[in-house]
Amino acid sequence: MGIITAVIVNYKREGNLDKIVNSLKSDLVEEIIIFNNNPNKDIKVDGATVINSGKNWRCWAKYIISQMVKTDWVISLDDDIILGKEGLNLLVNNAKDDPEAIYGFFGVNLVNGSYSKGKRVDSNKIKEKKAVDILLGRTIFCKTEKMAMATYHRSLIEDYRNKHYIFNEGEDIILTLVNKKLGFKNYVIPSSDDLGFINLPELGQSLFRRKTHKNNRDLAVKEFLK
Repeated sequence: MGIITAVIVNYKREGNLDKIVNSLKSDLVEEIIIFNNNPNKDIKVDGATVINSGKNWRCWAKYIISQMVKTDWVISLDDDIILGKEGLNLLVNNAKDDPEAIYGFFGVNLVNGSYSKGKRVDSNKIKEKKAVDILLGRTIFCKTEKMAMATYHRSLIEDYRNKHYIFNEGEDIILTLVNKKLGFKNYVIPSSDDLGFINLPELGQSLFRRKTHKNNRDLAVKEFLK
């Protein structure tokens, strides 16, 4: 029986999903769940449980799904990245050293409380694991209970429903800043591209392409830190 549930959030990039699912086939993985955020098109993917949503829950879908998985560990992936041949092993082996940490391949260290002025930390540019303030949501690996609690942390932000930058673009900020505030670490782990991860076509759907993206991320950080 595997120890990990993999959760993939999909929006209009279903052509990438077979490659992602194949990269996750491992004795470590018990189940692969795909949450299809496109209400206008139902999909099927061999080897995965697909949830075709009638509403676009954006990135928060991965945290909602994490409340229902049975394994102790969960990995969430965006639909434009696959794990390299050693990706899962790298994450699991690092977690053995510090199981309360959250792990990923991309992160940011804030500068004077600013995300947009922060220093990016990428897995393929470091030689040893590096603690960061924020792990980017493209790939996150942690105990299931941590991922599942993110929606609870969001609910503590006053009037969060009217703060679009929290709902649309701030979920990984909340997850990892809460983890740090509780005294735990967020780590980017070192890896070459082919071993840890491989980028897939993002087809113009990525949030970073929006002109308001960095400003919204700054607002989300400010909201959390105030």
